[in-house]
Amino acid sequence: MDATISRKDLNTLKIEAYWIVRANQGALLDELPPSTSQSHVGVRTTYSGFEVDTERHLLRGNASKSFGEGLSAPHCVGDFPSPIKFGDSCVGVIESGSEELMGRRVFVPHPHQSYFGVQKEMLYEIPAHVSDKQALLTSELLRALNGVWAAAPKPGDTALIVGSSTTALLMGYLLEHYYKLAVSFCPSTHMAELIAQTLNLKLVGYNEAPAQATCVLHSSPFDETLTWALTRLAPGARAIDVSYHLTQTQTIHAPSEVLSRGASLIFAHPKHNSYAPRGMSLPQQYQAALNMLGDARLDALFDEHPVQFNDLPEHISELCMNEESMRYQRVQYPFVLRQQQARRGSGEYRYR
Repeated sequence: MDATISRKDLNTLKIEAYWIVRANQGALLDELPPSTSQSHVGVRTTYSGFEVDTERHLLRGNASKSFGEGLSAPHCVGDFPSPIKFGDSCVGVIESGSEELMGRRVFVPHPHQSYFGVQKEMLYEIPAHVSDKQALLTSELLRALNGVWAAAPKPGDTALIVGSSTTALLMGYLLEHYYKLAVSFCPSTHMAELIAQTLNLKLVGYNEAPAQATCVLHSSPFDETLTWALTRLAPGARAIDVSYHLTQTQTIHAPSEVLSRGASLIFAHPKHNSYAPRGMSLPQQYQAALNMLGDARLDALFDEHPVQFNDLPEHISELCMNEESMRYQRVQYPFVLRQQQARRGSGEYRYR
């Protein structure tokens, strides 16, 4: 099946993106066709992804300007709290522009949109061992990597992860899988407990967490859990926060006994405070995160069934009506269904 699309076809293509138009109201709005060239390509989206708690925060109108400043979403359009086109996880196929890249599967930190243009330098080719589904975790894994880089774990460290977000779970995965540390994971939801068990993380309650942890990482929208995490620090150790719900401008009330022991707190948000190895550019960081995916255990982070793009506004509105904990959400675009139908009809199927 030919992956290219002509300029004429592109001009007549119906392109839609998900926008938060006002508090508690999202909609699919029409977008103009992108300009393409050898350096600026057109990407047909197959999947996009999102963290439920973040979308709830956005749709409810709780996202301030300072919240947005903590995010790394280079293709975000609009102003917080609304109207805003937000998102940082899209997977798709290159269909126009550079001939040498035509048909390749790519990850782009882009909002939910059916077709978009992007500079070649801002897309990342998906390795053969990584599925489209897992590639959606790239931005989350980069946030987790930045937290781990900031923590600079050492062999034998006592590691504690606090939070139930996808980023928290991925930080635990990195410490257990790559650094070979025994990780205590302190979640706040039953869903996170189930995922943590799949990732081989030791579940602990607030009363069971190690009291002298040398490596503490926090990813939660609640400042009280960060304050509590500080009490678990060993003398001279530091806690790392990667929650963009919290910023350096918020007051975190560290207990005086924690401060007296020389413990400290570091905010490690990739957009402003990158702790990547010296000389490692942001594109290199994205590609490194993408290459680290592929472990079958990471599929546990996802909801079993994808959301259809055409149903996205209604789906996110339903999510905002309750506080139920959810796994990472995968949005499937009409292009995938057409490809699946073509596969059944002709035996051709080019993309996963």
